Amino acid sequence: MAKTTKTRSDVAIQGTNDSSVVSKCSMISQGYFQDDYLRHFVIKTRRRAPLINRGYFIRAAAVNLILKQFLNTDSKEPYKQIISLGAGFDSAYFRLESQDLLKDCQFFEVDFMDVAQRKANIIENQPELRKLVTDLSRNNDELTKGLVLQSSKYTLLGIDMTKLNDLSTALQQCGAKFNVPTLFLSECVMTYMPVKRSDELISWAAKTFSNAMFVTYEQILPYDAFGIVMRGHFKSLGSALQAIETYPTLESQQERYLTQGWQVSMAMDMNELYNKYLSPGEKERIEALEPFDEFEEWHLKCSHYVIVCSFLGDMVETFSHLKTERQSCYDNVKTDHNRIDSVWERTSMSPPIRRFGHACSQLQSGDLVITGGFGETKGDGKHTRLDDILILNMENTQLCCVKPKECKLGTRLFHSVTAVSDDKLLIFGGRTSPTKPVQSVEILSLYREMDDWCYECNELQCSGDIPSPRWRHSACKVVFNEEEYVVLFGGRNADIQSLGDCYLFNCKTHTWKEITFGGDCECPIARHSHSAIAYQKNKMIITGGLDADQKALNSLYMLHCDKAVMSWERLKVTPELKARYSHSSEISGDTLLLLGGVNHISSISDGLTLVNLQTLTSQTYTLPHLEPEYPIMLHNHTCHFISKSKLCVIGGGGNCFSFGTHFNSTPLILHLPEII
Repeated sequence: MAKTTKTRSDVAIQGTNDSSVVSKCSMISQGYFQDDYLRHFVIKTRRRAPLINRGYFIRAAAVNLILKQFLNTDSKEPYKQIISLGAGFDSAYFRLESQDLLKDCQFFEVDFMDVAQRKANIIENQPELRKLVTDLSRNNDELTKGLVLQSSKYTLLGIDMTKLNDLSTALQQCGAKFNVPTLFLSECVMTYMPVKRSDELISWAAKTFSNAMFVTYEQILPYDAFGIVMRGHFKSLGSALQAIETYPTLESQQERYLTQGWQVSMAMDMNELYNKYLSPGEKERIEALEPFDEFEEWHLKCSHYVIVCSFLGDMVETFSHLKTERQSCYDNVKTDHNRIDSVWERTSMSPPIRRFGHACSQLQSGDLVITGGFGETKGDGKHTRLDDILILNMENTQLCCVKPKECKLGTRLFHSVTAVSDDKLLIFGGRTSPTKPVQSVEILSLYREMDDWCYECNELQCSGDIPSPRWRHSACKVVFNEEEYVVLFGGRNADIQSLGDCYLFNCKTHTWKEITFGGDCECPIARHSHSAIAYQKNKMIITGGLDADQKALNSLYMLHCDKAVMSWERLKVTPELKARYSHSSEISGDTLLLLGGVNHISSISDGLTLVNLQTLTSQTYTLPHLEPEYPIMLHNHTCHFISKSKLCVIGGGGNCFSFGTHFNSTPLILHLPEII
């Protein structure tokens, strides 16, 4: 018999359980979270990327935090119960029971009958699991519909959660009580149900149980670039996200539960939970487990997943502290942006430039030189670190691949390239992997040979205070004491999360000098992934960045190179800038332009901010989106003015958690009205 659409959808949703449990096991095996029981539910383990391990860790940490608070909270009733909806192969019962935390708690699990039967078989045949479910019995009683396994503390049900009468009857027959403290748990479950059905489930729980809390972990923010990629991924698997467009924000998620009968609801995304509820020691432990350099995707992933806790009865007072604490993280974040009549234009370049973490510098001719990064190779579209050098003529959107005279430059990303003349560029730093920084300093010489662009790459033999290898730094050409220098600031390396040192490179003598500043100078704190740009030739402006605690910065500093002694000045901008990193910046006259970026509180990647450097006033604008088929991720990109009202964006994108890698198809031209 052919499968119905509903059956195919159910199978796809069950498949998310199998994939998820493998990722959880990877996270556990790398030391992020302690769970000795989940491995029994996996046939073959596989190590996931550090970003995926971190993502599943924060999910496990969030749920574990709430479960333990519930179990450790005093109650008027001597008895509690947990009802895990769509439990899949979750091992929470076994973990908590082994820690002796379920003394007075009954644990119910509900899922599709097929999943429940598979789980029951594993439990019965694994001694380590079986010993934690005393008096276990397999149900053979047709009168107890849906019951698969039951013990003194643990009950496993195979019930379709859209059939609420069946669910209610099965729970009652298996000993569930409707008036004792009850925690409902739904981890990425209801999001796959039709919205009408999931709303009915939430409403049923509120009407049936008088003293309860409902804990939900699922996705939000469907309309930005990351959200579009995320939705596309689940749709391609046949398990489309159903509720995310109806309840797209933290606020709408809270309102959903209030509308369905819950008295109080609170919500926080995973960035807030990580920053507020994990101790400094725990965060330090997590960040030391694996080499990691995907900060943008980590913060974006965390901003797109939310935990919602809703309460009624005595649970309202018991968990009131969660409701009142949430506001503080968002108090100073302004989201009221102006809208401008700007337009994105996709160029007809084929193939487009698709990469991120590259470096780009504009020659005096206006041509753009693009080097390295992570992206697609020409021809086969393979995703890899790149070693090519491109020259882009924006007048005719002609792209030339520059041929090496002898040796290629080599792969690198998050490096800097600075034009020191119209045919020579200084290339510093970068990395191949988060444990392998590039050690050399290179001069790239460009020349024409017939109709071809060619380059020669030479490693410089530098002297003086040579900076340590690093990446995610900035390098900018300035004039100081009537000589040309490159100022290098900040970055990170394999051992130090954020660097705060500053160096001058003499373009003629190839000498480095570390700059020291007087005690009365307010220097910028250590950071990486900031932006830097020259202003009036003898000044440099840096904005944003990520500090050593992985928090985005909103500061703006000016380095004065127009005096005998260099000095930093912090510029106080009104209104305050939003914190951001991995953005880009450009200068037009006295106007500083900041494009995109990421922060650790929310996604701001669709924003453009203009700062008047004379009046120190700022204005932030919301940019239009391209069609959903062409989402734009404005981080790890570069931007360059090609006229007063045209901004060219090159590259950008990232590794979107487990949803695939996204590359912007560029060049993109942002047409700006006369606001600059």
